[in-house]
Formats: sequence, structure tokens, C-alpha cells
Amino acid sequence: MIKGIVAARSTTATPMAAKTALVLKDNAGVAMDPALLGPAGPAILEVWFPGQEDGHIVADLLFGVKNPSGKLPVTFPRAGQGFMDWAKTDPSVFPGVKNAAGQPEVTYKEGLNMGYRWYDANGVTPAFPFGHGLSYTTFTYSAPNVSATTVSGNTPISVNFTLTNIGSRAGAEVPQVYAGFNSVYGEPPKRLVGFQKVTLAPGQEQRVTISIDPNANNHPLSYWDTATQTWKLLRGDVTFYVARSSTSLEGVAKVTVGLPESGAAVVEFYNQALDAYFYSANAGEAAFVDSGGAGAGWARTGQSFKSGGSTPVCRFYGSPNPGPNSHFYTALASECTYLQQYAATSSAALPRWNFEGIDFTTTLPFTDGGCPGGTVAVYRAYNNGSTRGIESRHRLTTSLASIQALQAQGWKSEGVQMCAPA
Repeated sequence: MIKGIVAARSTTATPMAAKTALVLKDNAGVAMDPALLGPAGPAILEVWFPGQEDGHIVADLLFGVKNPSGKLPVTFPRAGQGFMDWAKTDPSVFPGVKNAAGQPEVTYKEGLNMGYRWYDANGVTPAFPFGHGLSYTTFTYSAPNVSATTVSGNTPISVNFTLTNIGSRAGAEVPQVYAGFNSVYGEPPKRLVGFQKVTLAPGQEQRVTISIDPNANNHPLSYWDTATQTWKLLRGDVTFYVARSSTSLEGVAKVTVGLPESGAAVVEFYNQALDAYFYSANAGEAAFVDSGGAGAGWARTGQSFKSGGSTPVCRFYGSPNPGPNSHFYTALASECTYLQQYAATSSAALPRWNFEGIDFTTTLPFTDGGCPGGTVAVYRAYNNGSTRGIESRHRLTTSLASIQALQAQGWKSEGVQMCAPA
């Protein structure tokens, strides 16, 4: 019917689409016919289920007595291009298939990409994105920044920007802040971490601050570690997007969270009884190990190298084999991703490495193993544990002599893996 109305011949100079309003009264995101979208379609007002004041509410909004300021809490897909359209192509996702016991079983193949995250991750453009909502006035965003560019991850981060009402009506806007994390974590492209409703008079400008607290109960800067069943900080570079909606990004500010400053020492520990090495660039964690918190026998070797560079270093621990006392460090994103994917798809009883997060940063060596000026080579040695039938061990060191000494004990040199600040 709406398409018929919009297609009818206008008896005035105003096109039919410009004087047609579609009022939706529903309880979920509606798959929209593309013919109803854009300048060729009608104005669309979503009122959900307003209750007994329905008529007054809709009339006040349509005739401009009130200025709409709501934002969508769901995504409205284009017809045939929504999440459920994808889900229906795979019976294991929807409606599910029977397992060996004859019980229906659904596989959640979307993983963390739920809601607007699925559209982001798959590059699907919705009809109206999560967080979308228009007004009878116009707002502009400018000058985004953060309270600090390097933070510990234990205290709130302030995302600041200027919001201006450049229209002729008073109105309210709901700015949103989304966060994007280093790809090695396998998180969705971005997640909503904060929002705030701001009311401005015509021409009014306001500096807005949205605080992101890493310790909040919605864990805005953390991920769930399935191996330890705990929340862990998403260390590394974080991009904050100031936005009108999940797809309308108005500004970007970046911050490094939970990583040591360039030049901080990556301290080496050794446990003689376990014949195991461990490294930490976190002063608090190093003090914890010093105090015996990680178990008896761990002591500093006196060797260390520096954190610094644009490449994050992933840290893994072995469980149950290569062993919970084994740690592995890699600066190769491909290796980091592969080990995570293998751990996610293999049995917990099988040998595997469990991802702990980004521990420090470094610079990758050249393809010939050389390092850029101003850096020193960091070698990695492996005790060949899988072949020898013992727990796997690795050591990182800038000392070639130390590598050669390990080789004399049956270890393998894996060459230069990182280039640390000199």
C-alpha cells in the first residue's frame, strides 16, 4: 500500500514521497523493502507500542509539537539481507539439526558477532543501523580526543568531543562511543562502550565527555577467557569511534591500554626445578612473581630486553600439555591467530597453547633476520620438547651466547623473532 501511495501522481509540486509518513508499531527490527528507503521512500517513524497515549504521541511527533530524539536499540535489515536470512541458509544454525541422541541442536556460528556486530563483521549494509535516529534539527560532531593516549587499564578513560546544534529547533542527540581492538583478539570490528543523551538549544555548542570505565560490570575493555573462565583486559591499541550510530562514525581517538611504555624492561624469570622461562613487562606482575605468587622457584636471571615498537607480542601458556608452566611469545599475527583458532577448535585434552593477551610491543625483523637501526635482535630458542617427549619450553634473549649454550643442551635456535629498542 505504501509503495502505491508513494508511486501515485502528486497534485502539487511536492513529490508524494516527501509528503508521506509511514508509522511503524511493532516490537522488533523490521526487514525493510529497499523501495521504501532513501529519498524515494516515505518518512518513517518508529513508535513501538506507545500504550493508551498512542494517538497523542504520534500526532505530536508527526506535526512537530515534539522533536523526536530516540535511537534504535536494534538493527533494521534490508529485506533478504538480514542475519536471519543468512541463518536460514545453514540448518545447523537455524532451525538446528538433531544430534546422535535425536535432540535438536543449534550451532551459534556467528560467535561474538551478534546484532549490529554481525552486519559490521560481514560488511552488510542495513536499512537502518543500530543506534540510528533522526531529528527535526541537525547536530555536528567535532574535535574528538581522549583524556590520555596511554593508560593502565585500571582507571576510567574520558572520550571528549564537541556537539553543536546547527538547526533551528531545540533537540536531543544521543552520541555513542564504540571501541575497536587489535585484530589478534578475534573481537568484532567494534562494540558499543558508552553513550549519553544531550539536549541543546538552537546554535548551542557543548563539550561532551563520555567516561569508559574498564572496571564497570559490562566489561567494556575486556574479553572472556574461556580457558581460565575470567575476564581479561584487551591490552594494546584501542580505537574509540564517536558516532551517531553503529555505521555513522563522526570521529576517531586512539589510546594504548595496559601496555608498558616504550623502553620498559621485559624481565626474564627462570625456574630451575621446572627448567622454564617466563617474561613480563608488567611491573606489578613481576613483583607478584618475585613474591612467590606464581609458585616457588622463580627468580630473575638478570637478563632483559626492552618493550617498544608498533607490533604487539602475543603471550600463550600451555595446558595441559605443553604444560601450565610453559609460555610462548610471538610477534607474528598469523601465528598468534592460528594458535588461537586451534585452541578454540581442539579438545582441551590435546596439547595446545592458550592465548593470554598482548604482553608488550616490539619491531619485526627484516626477512633476512636483520633488525632496523636503533634496535637489538631478540632470539628465540625451543627445547624441542615435542620430539623429546617433555614439556615444551622457549627462551627469549638478546644474548647469542645464551642461545648457543642452549643449543649445546639440545635446544633449537628459532632465529631472530623480535627487534627491541637498543
